[in-house]
Amino acid sequence: MGTAPRGVSAHPSDINARLTVQPNGVSLIEFFKNANRSTSFHELAHHMFRVIYELSGRDGVDPQLIEDVNTILREAGVTREEFDANTNGARTRVHEFFARGFEVYISEGKAPSKELRGVFRRLRAWMIEVYHDVVQALG
Repeated sequence: MGTAPRGVSAHPSDINARLTVQPNGVSLIEFFKNANRSTSFHELAHHMFRVIYELSGRDGVDPQLIEDVNTILREAGVTREEFDANTNGARTRVHEFFARGFEVYISEGKAPSKELRGVFRRLRAWMIEVYHDVVQALG
C-alpha cells in the first residue's frame, strides 16, 4: 500500500482550501488565507478523483480508467464498497491520499508508489491534452 506524503490535520485553521460539489454537480473550490502555491493542485486533484470515480462506474467506459480507480483505492487501502458506504471515513482517506500524492507528483515527479506512477502519468497527459485543446479553441 502506498502512503500519502503528509498527515491530514483536523484543526480548522490548518485548512488551505475546500472543494464542495454544488447541487448542479459543479465543483466549487474556496481558498482560505493559509492557501499556498500547491493548494490549487491539491484541490484540483480532489475534483479529478471525484470525476474519474464517477466515470469509472458508467457503462462503456475505458477499462483503463476502471483499473486506474481500482489502483488508487487499493493503494489507499480502501475497497470500492468501503468508499461507497464511506466506512470509517473512507472517502476522506482516499481523497486525501490521492490529492496529496498527485500534488507531489506534479511538483516533484514522484508518485507515492510504483503502482500509482502510471495512473498519475496518464492523468498528467490528460491535463496537458485538455490544456492544449483549450488553447487551440481560444485561438
